[in-house]
Amino acid sequence: MFAIDKDAIQYIESKSGAVVINLELEPAAGG
Repeated sequence: MFAIDKDAIQYIESKSGAVVINLELEPAAGG
């Protein structure tokens, strides 16, 4: 996919924050 960098993480969080949150909540809700 793509390398993980501090800048990349911040960019993803600011651009796709909802997606990141959803991915973190999905396993908790789904078990």
